[in-house]
Amino acid sequence: MKITERRGVLIDALKGLKEELEKRNEIYQYGIDLANYENGYLKVALELIYFLFDNKIDNEVDWWLFEGVKKVYYERDDYEKIIANVEQAEDFVDYHLKSLECSQSSIDREEYE
Repeated sequence: MKITERRGVLIDALKGLKEELEKRNEIYQYGIDLANYENGYLKVALELIYFLFDNKIDNEVDWWLFEGVKKVYYERDDYEKIIANVEQAEDFVDYHLKSLECSQSSIDREEYE
């Protein structure tokens, strides 16, 4: 499967997990702590997402799903210059698939040269 063919699956999976996590946070506000509740679905879904991203951006996926911060990438040494706003799942997936596709094509060129 080509990297870009994974787009729809990744977007749906990320949106679904984000929605699940938001529901858990809402339940927590009512005094019910699910932190120790074993959620096998979450673990399996995360592993599949990592796999579909070729296990290259696991920390980025975790950041997007679990951190309550503005989801943007900045220029390396200039935190006022935004490279990409990835608040939406579609933008996050597109940004990283493009990076993976570029790195894959450079690997392909090296193998055939």
